[in-house]
Amino acid sequence: MRRPVLGKTTAGILVGVSLLLLAWIRMYPDPRDPWNIRYVLWKSGLNPSMNLDDALDAMVGDPEGRQQV
Repeated sequence: MRRPVLGKTTAGILVGVSLLLLAWIRMYPDPRDPWNIRYVLWKSGLNPSMNLDDALDAMVGDPEGRQQV
């Protein structure tokens, strides 16, 4: 009997992470919010296509925004 490639535990973790990510996106939809997922990824260097005007507006409310500048 073969075991499935994705076990129940792995599938549960993927569903949980997906739901958490979806909740984060829905909680902070404003691109000028410092907790917006796009801004957080841009700050980490993972979103190179961030609108720089929105990033600048988000930096105003970000307590760590001065480090970015």
